[in-house]
Amino acid sequence: MYGPAEIIQRAARSYPAYLRTLITGEAFFPLVIPFGKTSIGQTDFEVLRREIAALKATRMGFTVEWVEKTDRRWGRQQFPARIYFPSAQDYLSSLGKLREADLFVQNVQSTQSICPELEGWLAGNVLKVVGNSAIWSEILKVCRYFVDNPRPRRFIRALPIAVDTKFIQRNEAIITTLLKYLIPDSVDVRARAFEKKFGLLFDPPIIRFRTLDEALRRRLGLVFKDIAAPATEFSQWDPSGICVVITENKINFLTLPDLPNSLGIWGGGGAVSLLSESRWLESCRIIYWGDIDVSGFEILSRLRSSFPETQSVLMDEATLQRFIHFAQSGKGSIIETPPNLTSDERAAFNRVMSENLMLEQEKLPDMISRHALEALISRSAKDTHPMANAVIVEGYRKMTPVQKIERVRSLTLAIQELALADIRRRHPEADTTEQALRLASRWISPELMRRAFGWDAQKAGY
Repeated sequence: MYGPAEIIQRAARSYPAYLRTLITGEAFFPLVIPFGKTSIGQTDFEVLRREIAALKATRMGFTVEWVEKTDRRWGRQQFPARIYFPSAQDYLSSLGKLREADLFVQNVQSTQSICPELEGWLAGNVLKVVGNSAIWSEILKVCRYFVDNPRPRRFIRALPIAVDTKFIQRNEAIITTLLKYLIPDSVDVRARAFEKKFGLLFDPPIIRFRTLDEALRRRLGLVFKDIAAPATEFSQWDPSGICVVITENKINFLTLPDLPNSLGIWGGGGAVSLLSESRWLESCRIIYWGDIDVSGFEILSRLRSSFPETQSVLMDEATLQRFIHFAQSGKGSIIETPPNLTSDERAAFNRVMSENLMLEQEKLPDMISRHALEALISRSAKDTHPMANAVIVEGYRKMTPVQKIERVRSLTLAIQELALADIRRRHPEADTTEQALRLASRWISPELMRRAFGWDAQKAGY
């Protein structure tokens, strides 16, 4: 048997149905609350008696009809036969909903007066009305405006509606639901942003990029090295055949080194998702440089969905292991491994997930990132677009002897750094001396290594 608290709890489940009857006009009372059969033969009669006493003593708004039963052991006893709420006043006062229901009725009446087109929506969404009861009158003003002015081509904060300028932005979810019902033929179902969905003007998203090669800047006719352009205009540009380095972090973007025939793009703040419209990137070599964390690999995966040939830099397990002392606790996890990752990237992702790690790329020494980028671009030179390759060769021809020597030196150091990272991954127990010997054995013949250092690479491995 239920006590008074349980009866109120069960009655509350019928509250949405009651609100619907305020719209449809159907009868609702008396509201009977099922409570199950009560047997006088219950073994714990003292508990049963206390429950019956609680029902008799309650001042709740429900009514209990009693029936008498006789038992040889317990004598003549009264038991509840029917429990019900006789009226709306009793029901709502018991639930503490008198004021809320009154406001609901007022909002329904306002809807029927101001925006009658919503009447068919109300009965199936009574709790949405209740949940927004304090602002329902303002919501109706917005709905009325859009019904009369679909796709108005104005900025959202400049709409001539008697609500504060941020009201629509604060309440986008409920307003979107209502407008989809009211003006379905005027909704851009493919759009995600509210402004695009309902034909409003908006501040266009910006893509910020930098030229990393002075010769490329001049060839493209750009006045500035660091530029921010609307995403739609950026997508219509066509500097085909260049190398594009996309960074997740702003600091990495600002400190990108000079790279031949290359452009840097800051992909933070969702900018990467905007790049899918820039189809000219298909003719470019794309390098993505993001954090070694869940978010970084998700962004890389999404980028490869649009541009499958995208390469990553410093996003492997060897980099994570080498700079593990910079790692911090991650910001969350996901259920499945993102698609489109290489085996090295997947290994790093699995470790990030299992140990909840995050390695931010800003922490890495500038020399390491510069060498890694230069080595990747150099290693991929054979895949360079012919037009881009001609520009790179011309750039090399214009270099002074000192500049050429410096470029060769930096590339050599970068290759050695990558080789050393591979050695550390293969032989994590090796000390610095052993690492140096294994590194040297990759360039020096086995015979000379044995004679000069006593190191047999054929036995010890590389």
